[in-house]
Amino acid sequence: MLEAIEHTRLVKLQRPFQERADELVDQMWSTPARTAEGRRAKLLVLLGYVVADDWREGAREVDWDIKMARDLMIEFVGGEPAAQIRDQFAA
Repeated sequence: MLEAIEHTRLVKLQRPFQERADELVDQMWSTPARTAEGRRAKLLVLLGYVVADDWREGAREVDWDIKMARDLMIEFVGGEPAAQIRDQFAA
């Protein structure tokens, strides 16, 4: 019971920040990405904030479809940010 109370307390504390982050993502998503840097930024937000956490599992633990989608998204990010993300999943 104490764990549930603490969980509820923590969820309530983060709610305003989560709502503001959601607003910013909605604003960003409605803005067209016209440059490579804009597309890269949107993909980084997709990977870091929008997509469920199961895509972050290591290469051996993740399902094939998640791995393929992750690899494609990382390729689209490109450059040094992609190399840093890819290094996280090296198995």
